Amino acid sequence: MPGVNQWPEEFAAGAALLVKAAKYAEALHCSPWDFATEIGELPALGVSRANLRWLVCQGFLEHAEEIISQPLSDRTFQASGRLAFCIGTCFVLTPIGLSAACLLISDSAGYGESPGQPTAIDPRVDGGNGLSASYLVLVKPQWNCDLKRFSLGELVVKEYRRPAPNQHCILAAFQEEEWPLRIDDPLRPTPDIVPARRLHEAIAALNRCQSHPVLRFSVDACGCGIRWLIVE
Repeated sequence: MPGVNQWPEEFAAGAALLVKAAKYAEALHCSPWDFATEIGELPALGVSRANLRWLVCQGFLEHAEEIISQPLSDRTFQASGRLAFCIGTCFVLTPIGLSAACLLISDSAGYGESPGQPTAIDPRVDGGNGLSASYLVLVKPQWNCDLKRFSLGELVVKEYRRPAPNQHCILAAFQEEEWPLRIDDPLRPTPDIVPARRLHEAIAALNRCQSHPVLRFSVDACGCGIRWLIVE
């Protein structure tokens, strides 16, 4: 099998489907879980359950079980075992998985380089307009509490000149845990404020007014945690 950060070529059709779902969510500014790919869609594209477990172990995919509620409302999910799948299991790409899948299908699906362009280019450069997502997944965001500066690689994402305690608390929690893909809600309970609403407002504020809009935060499928994703 290919090494870390390399999406297997035999899973290209599955990669294209997962990338399309991620792009839909990004375009509509909603959670990737709103467009999570169902497990039943993938075997026909040559991706078996064993293949899916390999992709999960490589850190390319996250999965959760979709809960069908009555009456039907927004999609909701619950966590399942790390490698345990069921009929309701759905998948989303992680930041590393999105980059690896895009690199694999770039020539045929129009992601990354356009057909006919030279392939020997600096992987850090995105058409001369900044750093490419495929490069940025190799580095982690950084929160400098003293300077109140939030950055990704060489790009300053946000630099705070006013207090923003909820945003700073979230960034500090990610920094302390060395930027996993998800953390639990770190905001302390406050009287007369609904925790879910406060979390949504803090995440919306994190996504606003970025000097370089390369990161997007979202509430996880369970509504009690925070995820981050690199966007192009």
